[in-house]
Formats: sequence, structure tokens, C-alpha cells
Amino acid sequence: MGRFEVLRSTVLFFLLMITSTQATPFADPPSSQNGHFFQKSLLSAIGAATYQLHASSTFMKIIHNSHKHNRSDDGVQITKAAADCLQLLDHTAEELLWVFEVAALGRNRLRQHRSNLNAWLSASMTNQETCLEEFEQTREEKTKIFVRALLNMMIEKLESILSMVKGAIAGGGGPLPYSVPPGWLAKRDIKLLMSRLEDANRCVSLAAHHMVGLGSSLNYSYKVSKA
Repeated sequence: MGRFEVLRSTVLFFLLMITSTQATPFADPPSSQNGHFFQKSLLSAIGAATYQLHASSTFMKIIHNSHKHNRSDDGVQITKAAADCLQLLDHTAEELLWVFEVAALGRNRLRQHRSNLNAWLSASMTNQETCLEEFEQTREEKTKIFVRALLNMMIEKLESILSMVKGAIAGGGGPLPYSVPPGWLAKRDIKLLMSRLEDANRCVSLAAHHMVGLGSSLNYSYKVSKA
């Protein structure tokens, strides 16, 4: 399973959980209802970045495949830029997964890992900027316009997550969570989430023990709420 698919699967698992229960698995009990609202908002913001990352990655694959047989100087340059960007986006998926895992543990863990979180999110933003710089050296203006739009949106989402993380570390609040599946969520994934709500308690309990990077290393003390 690739890094993006691991990230996407993890995000979907937690979205299923926060849509159908009152707390997040592995999280420290919130000191207030506000703390829980903040955590759900942060997880949803990371989910939004995940889908933006998917859009960028898909576009890069299209660009790479459409130019890889073009032997002109610009064709070779664009193919290389797209290939380099795909690697950078893959690294971003890994860094975003690390951020997501810490966010799922609650505000106290955000404070404990503040240096790592800043480093991961800063690295993710640098990845987008490096990708932009590579495409700025090419001559296809239409391609550059799309690349700028996609990557600038990704940078904005990462900046938003970093701002929320800094707010949590400082003890601040955050926006209320989505009360319905957020608009950025794909229809097929909304269907997946909503179709299993009646089995949420059983699904969450079972899946929590098999979470990639979480289940084997954490003290599982979460009690699943009744749906």
C-alpha cells in the first residue's frame, strides 16, 4: 500500500468514527466539549488536505504520462518536473500521516510533539514550493497555471493546519467541526461512511487494533460510544 493510500485509509477511518461517535479512539479525554470540537475540526482539516493532495498527485501523473514520449527539451523538462513533484507529494503524504496520527491522540500530544509537527508541516509546504519552482522553469504556461493553482491551494491548507496546531499548543480554540460530511469528501467516500453508521461501534473497535502506525503502539483505552 502506497503512502497516499495509507493516509487516505487512515483519514476515512477517523471520519467514520467522528461522524458516528462522540470521541476519537486513542485520544485523551477532552477537558471540555470545546476541546473535542477543536480536535474534530483539526482532523477534518487534515482530511481536506489529503483530498487536495490527491488532486495534485493525479494531475502530476497526467502531466507525466502525456509528456514522457515528448523528446523536446521542454517535454523532457516537464516530464522530469512532474516525476520530481510526484516524489515530493509522496513525502508530503507521509508527513501528513504523521501529523494526523499525533492529532488523533489529542491536544496534550500536540504539545508534546510541537517541534516535530512544525518540522513536518514546514517540510510539506517546502515540498509544494520546490515543485512550483521546478515547473516555473518550463515554458508551458497553461500547465504552470494549473500547477500553481493546485499547489497554492495545498499550501493554504497546510498553513491552516499549522495555524490550528499552534493554537492548540498555545491553548487556543478552533472552529467547530462539520456536523455533516464535509464538502471536500468524495461522494463514494460519503457513501462508505454513511452506509456503515449502524455498525460503527463494532467497526471502530475492530479497526482500532489494526490501524497502520497506531494500533500496535498505543495504549488502547478508548471506550466506543453507543451509536
